[in-house]
Amino acid sequence: MMDIDRPYIRGLVKLVCEGGYNVLVLRNLYDISMKKTDWENFINLMKQNGISVYLVE
Repeated sequence: MMDIDRPYIRGLVKLVCEGGYNVLVLRNLYDISMKKTDWENFINLMKQNGISVYLVE
């Protein structure tokens, strides 16, 4: 089971937030985590950094 504290998720967050990206496109939220609370935390973190998240699914 994944959670937002996994190293590769932290790496993604750092890359997106520090890389000057405006949009992150995900296949679905399960690419981030299986937990609803992790999705909410991730989406809120992206919003705080001015990054839009789009889901393909």
